[in-house]
Amino acid sequence: MPAEVLFKTVDYLDRFLLQAPSNLITPQHLQSIGATALVIAMKACELDSKGLFGRVASFCDGGLTATDLKTLEWHILKTLSFDLNRPTALDFLYQYILPVHVTDENSTTKVGRMMKMAETILIRSLHSYDLSCCKPSLLAKIVLSKASQQMHFPVDAINLNHVHGAHKVQIVYYRRKLQSFLNEVRAA
Repeated sequence: MPAEVLFKTVDYLDRFLLQAPSNLITPQHLQSIGATALVIAMKACELDSKGLFGRVASFCDGGLTATDLKTLEWHILKTLSFDLNRPTALDFLYQYILPVHVTDENSTTKVGRMMKMAETILIRSLHSYDLSCCKPSLLAKIVLSKASQQMHFPVDAINLNHVHGAHKVQIVYYRRKLQSFLNEVRAA
């Protein structure tokens, strides 16, 4: 499954849980809501949707039918006002890497490896509640900054050293959270 689907699924799930009526959100419904958010994300990413409801329902060990998914899909879409195109941290990451200029084949390889590292860090960051509270644009910058630092490949487009004020406080806070999270992942 492409990373884009994962990030969209998490976005739809988070936004739905924030906006949905409380009677719809019970522990018994969380699997159904998550599975339906996955279906919506797969459709939004234009993946093959033939038999999609049946395939996703089969992952739920009989606790959910294709009809249940279709019904819940309508509720989620309505709750989200059909707003499915909000940029995710992954979208911002791709935008930040575009202006990186490479001068030789070695630099091209390094940028590719740095991007893969940043994607991996970003995917892992989905496990951190603290990092999930970070604005997607800021999280992408911090993750790309971390990856470029690890690769010893400075990227001017994400130079965070010239930021001031409250934005600087957020950057410092989330950089620490990211480092703490990565340390926990390494230790596990």
